[in-house]
Amino acid sequence: VQRMLVGEFKIKNPLLIPKVLAGFDAAKRAELREVIVELVLGTDMGLHAQILTRFKKKLEISSKVQSRDDMKLALTMCVKMADISNCGRPQKLYHGWCHQIADEFFMQGDRERLMGLAVSPFMDRYTTVMSKGQTAFMNYIVVPLFECMAEFLPNMAHATELTEQNKYFWQEQAKNKKEASFSLPPLFSEGRFFF
Repeated sequence: VQRMLVGEFKIKNPLLIPKVLAGFDAAKRAELREVIVELVLGTDMGLHAQILTRFKKKLEISSKVQSRDDMKLALTMCVKMADISNCGRPQKLYHGWCHQIADEFFMQGDRERLMGLAVSPFMDRYTTVMSKGQTAFMNYIVVPLFECMAEFLPNMAHATELTEQNKYFWQEQAKNKKEASFSLPPLFSEGRFFF
C-alpha cells in the first residue's frame, strides 16, 4: 500500500501545488517529495527491522542529529512511531483504535476470502486471537521501537509505559481466556457486501 501511495504522489500541474508548497521552487519541492516518499516507505513493516537496526547503530555512536541522513532517519523513526502510536496511548484511546484497526484488517481478510485468496495473517476474523496478536506486536515491534525512541527523545518514555499497561491487559485477557469482541460484520453476509 505504501508503495502504491508513493507512486501517486506526483505534482506535475503547478495549479495543484498546495499553498504551503507554493513558496518553494521546483528543486526544493522535488527534495521535499523525496523526503516524504522516504518517510512513507519507512512505515512498511517489511523494512521495520532494518530501519530500527540502523537507528540503534546511530544512537550507539551519538544521539545528536549530525547530518542530513541522520535527520531523515530520525524523522523516519518519528513517523514510524506515530504510525503505531495507538499502543502507547491511554487504555481507553488505545482500545478504540485497536478495534478500528482490527475491523479494517478483518474486512481485508473478508475481501481476500471472497476473492478466493489466502487470508493474510492477523486478518482472519474467525481465527485471529487478539490477545496473542497484540501481545506479540507490542513485544516485537512496538516496545523495541518505543524504547529506542525514548533513548533519543527521553520525554517519549511515557509511551513505553502505556504500551506495557496495554500489553498487560491482553496478557490478562489470555489468562482469563477472554477475547474482546469486534463490532463490524463480515463483508459478505446474506448475499450483501458491506463497504
